[in-house]
Amino acid sequence: MKEANTYYIELVNCTFDSLNKAVSNGIYGKVSFYKNSQLQVLSMNYVTDNLPEMHYFNNVNMLNNNIEEGTKKIQITFIDPFSYDSVKYKMQKYVYSNRQWIKNSDIGIVKSISNLVRPKNKLTELTEGIVMNIVHYSY
Repeated sequence: MKEANTYYIELVNCTFDSLNKAVSNGIYGKVSFYKNSQLQVLSMNYVTDNLPEMHYFNNVNMLNNNIEEGTKKIQITFIDPFSYDSVKYKMQKYVYSNRQWIKNSDIGIVKSISNLVRPKNKLTELTEGIVMNIVHYSY
């Protein structure tokens, strides 16, 4: 069941290195599931059960040239300019079929904003918003 619920994440045009690293660390190697009606996001290293409703998130670069039919990808395309207060991005879902990625969903442009006053926490807040949007989009 893990393969059917695995989403490969592709970050496009994320030229702001700190944001790229933070989002990568926040989503790659993670699993999401609902427990007691609450969405949980954990590292795959801490998961002991393989429930059918679990969604797994990996870097698209983990795929080799032998991509299997039905493989799922979520592409996040960042839109300049970036700031510590807000970031805009597009999210699209793809499925691999007949040797190509076929787009099957597009939610358009999403904007994550930070309301924190302390500058060192703004990137964390932006990252959490982006990661949670990716996770919600997988359901």
